[in-house]
Amino acid sequence: DMTIELLMYDFDPDLRERFITGSPVVDPIEDIGLSGFFEGFDTDEHQFNPAGYSFNTIGGKTYATLHVTPQSEGSYVSFETNRPCDSLDTRIIVSRLLDFFKPARSDLLLFQGTIELESINSGFRVTASDSRELACGYSVKYAHIENFSTSRQSTPI
Repeated sequence: DMTIELLMYDFDPDLRERFITGSPVVDPIEDIGLSGFFEGFDTDEHQFNPAGYSFNTIGGKTYATLHVTPQSEGSYVSFETNRPCDSLDTRIIVSRLLDFFKPARSDLLLFQGTIELESINSGFRVTASDSRELACGYSVKYAHIENFSTSRQSTPI
């Protein structure tokens, strides 16, 4: 199965407020521009008290999850899907997530997938990458992505 995982750290402080209880969370998947990828799926969303957001959707054997931890110290977003994607769809999904959350740094993992790393969004740069073929026949691609368009300091994990 193909899987896309994007782990985003230290995301846009102005956006964090949308995921604090009492702040309006309209429809993050719609706002990100990903709803068309999951039309007709069964969806469950939850905004946590005092902070956080969870989106889970499933259609047949295909799923997607988005989890947001907005606390200022250690803000984190994870996205995962096993939706079959070609290189263009993978780039669109990753680009829209990076554009929306504007994380200081991210880790991208692709299992059985492809993406042109040179086409990562403006302001973001791949600073490390690797690709491996596993003994089971799966391919794994990894990229560490830094946001050079922000003045936020990236803190190590």
